[in-house]
Amino acid sequence: MTLRRKILFWVILTASITILAVPSVVLFENIRKFVRTTPEDPGLAPTRTRGVPHVAAQPGMPQPRFVRFTLKAKEVKQVFLAGDFNLWRKDKLPMTSVKKGEWSVLVPLPAGRYRYRFVADGKELPDPANHETEKVDDELVSVKVVP
Repeated sequence: MTLRRKILFWVILTASITILAVPSVVLFENIRKFVRTTPEDPGLAPTRTRGVPHVAAQPGMPQPRFVRFTLKAKEVKQVFLAGDFNLWRKDKLPMTSVKKGEWSVLVPLPAGRYRYRFVADGKELPDPANHETEKVDDELVSVKVVP
């Protein structure tokens, strides 16, 4: 390669990287803003770090408490948790199989009253271990109060 071609190659490579890097930084910054859930933005989707959603508490507000949701269900292949805290998204908060027939997930929640239900292999059901329930759109859901 001639010197002129080498210089042209490096100029094009540098320009390409610069052109691709700037939109990527903006894109990642916007994604970071979207996935942060605050008490003021309950509609934003929480992110998961090792199965635990991230909830950023505002300064002066109490830190969320970690609440464990468990379900005992035999011969179930996959379980998700849906509720007020994740906009009833049926596939965004997977539960982990702790031992055969027992599923669990740890969710940080600020103090409040939360409605939820389990989605076991696509079938929605209230928490059989929690007798506090109510109807939402003619469907029975469980209620958990976080002090």
